[in-house]
Amino acid sequence: MVELVRRPHSRSTLNTCCAVSYGHPLARWLLGDSFHPGGLGLTERLAAKMGIGATQKILDIGSGLGTTTVHLAKTLGCHVTGVTLEPEGFRIGRDRAEQAGVSHLVDFVEGDALTADLSQKTFDHVVIECVLSILPDKRAALERIRSLLANGGTLGMTDVTVNGPLPSELRGLTATAGCIGGAVSMQEYQSLLEDTGFAVEVIEDCRAEAQAFMRDITGKLMMTEIAVKLGKIDVDATVIDEAKRVMASVRELVDDGAIGYGMIVARK
Repeated sequence: MVELVRRPHSRSTLNTCCAVSYGHPLARWLLGDSFHPGGLGLTERLAAKMGIGATQKILDIGSGLGTTTVHLAKTLGCHVTGVTLEPEGFRIGRDRAEQAGVSHLVDFVEGDALTADLSQKTFDHVVIECVLSILPDKRAALERIRSLLANGGTLGMTDVTVNGPLPSELRGLTATAGCIGGAVSMQEYQSLLEDTGFAVEVIEDCRAEAQAFMRDITGKLMMTEIAVKLGKIDVDATVIDEAKRVMASVRELVDDGAIGYGMIVARK
């Protein structure tokens, strides 16, 4: 059985931090709409390994601004419910669905995935991208997901992995909201899934996607720093300096393999 260290912050505090952080214009610029390494390309690989097809019901936990939710509905013809903490996620997600012509296949629920009212629904598949790492009680989250899945349904996740201790600056609330401070190893994710009744079918190392993601963010930070100095973007320079410092540390750890990214598909 996996023992996870309890964090001193509450789930509500962490959720609020995440929603505010990801909704910040700078975060949107640096992370893009998908908010995770590999973007929609990795999402499509995950969906293929899960066997998602037309007419099936999908739950997208932590759907953010609806990027994955709408993409799955448009490309696969499945019905997707997105659960988002983003203050703008509900509105932007619905607008995206309408623009993509899939409003009839998409709906959004605003709130915490662990407490949102989904009791009247059963899903064929659950997608959770770069979300489990930020949840303090991962076991409770997986138990909740399992209760929402039909028998034989799959959980597909991609997330940050951590091997060994992290520097002190990457263990606080902000780092956890950034999917680093609360991440565990791939083996621990697997054990958690198995302990909650899932059968793990696919495990894939996505380190290359993590490295490409970090290169992209580093490049965007350099462009942002230049724009701030020219007065074209109104962002506190100290924020940019702190972001550069943290990203340099994270990139080194990614290159060393201490921080990675992985994919898991598990069946109920």
